[in-house]
Amino acid sequence: MKLKHHPLSILAVVTSTLVFACESGRSRKGDASGSSSDDGADGTTLTDVSGLPGDDGDGTIAPEVGEVATATAAQICERWNADRQLTEGEWTGSVLKCDPGDIDPGGRANALRLLNLYRWLAGLPAVTNSAQKDAEAQACALMMHANLTLSHNPSDSWSCYTKQGAEAAGQSNISTQPGVASVDAYMIDDGNDDTIGHRRWILSNGLGPVGLGSTSTYSCMHVIGGLGSATAGAPRYTAWPPAGKVPLGAFYPETMWWANLDQVGWTVQSDRVNVANATVTVTSDGETLPVDSFPLLSGYGSESAVRFTPKGWQTEAGKTYTVSLSGVTPPITYTVEVLDCGGAPS
Repeated sequence: MKLKHHPLSILAVVTSTLVFACESGRSRKGDASGSSSDDGADGTTLTDVSGLPGDDGDGTIAPEVGEVATATAAQICERWNADRQLTEGEWTGSVLKCDPGDIDPGGRANALRLLNLYRWLAGLPAVTNSAQKDAEAQACALMMHANLTLSHNPSDSWSCYTKQGAEAAGQSNISTQPGVASVDAYMIDDGNDDTIGHRRWILSNGLGPVGLGSTSTYSCMHVIGGLGSATAGAPRYTAWPPAGKVPLGAFYPETMWWANLDQVGWTVQSDRVNVANATVTVTSDGETLPVDSFPLLSGYGSESAVRFTPKGWQTEAGKTYTVSLSGVTPPITYTVEVLDCGGAPS
């Protein structure tokens, strides 16, 4: 499945039937917290976060920093601007030699930091990456690059085919961009109107640890089979844009010249409530703003989800938008406060 304007691809899990993916994407309980520059005993690569907002001085982010609801507008903007380090890592591999190589640690850290920035804004715990999944994702990225196409089910006739890379392809978000730039593209998710699957996997309760592999032009983000810590006591729903203070840049990332969040749609996803057919209302300044809403297919990172797009209006910094979903019990209502953290829609 490809995006219409920019070719990303998303693995699919529809109820218990697997489409493309090699294993179920159901969330499972586990630990996805903590970070440092050393590898954990279980093979988890814990990325250095020293110097980032919330750093306690030992390279770890204190759990309370995840409480985005208590952060001020200045703190949100500070972290948004600090964590958006968009430099891609240099790839050491070779298509000619079918060598997956690796991406330098700085590039992988930037991709993970950006992924966790989005999860932090959504009120979800940070995830780590694992050395094993990184290697699998790296083999996947090489195969996509060598064949100049995307597939979750590559055949053994592919150039640079490996079983490791093929299996990872069935468990990953895959992209024709390198790893860091792909995170923004997954969160906008242009062209996946029926699923918004890339975004929903990144915001999944069961995500983590992930695998991050990249060449100079292709990348894979291993997302299936997570043991994410948000599974226990999962939130009733996760919205994007989320409740609370949100930078305008999340709607209009500077890396996304071909699409934005208003064009593709806002979403609400849930593993606990069927929100797919909810009636969505958006208000601002006492006025009801028209939206078009669409149920999303089940199983793409969440049990249910709904997408809704602004109809004749555009998100603006300095404004507050109240979103209400009726047709679910109890109804869902939350407010999005849009911040100008630098940058503006073109």
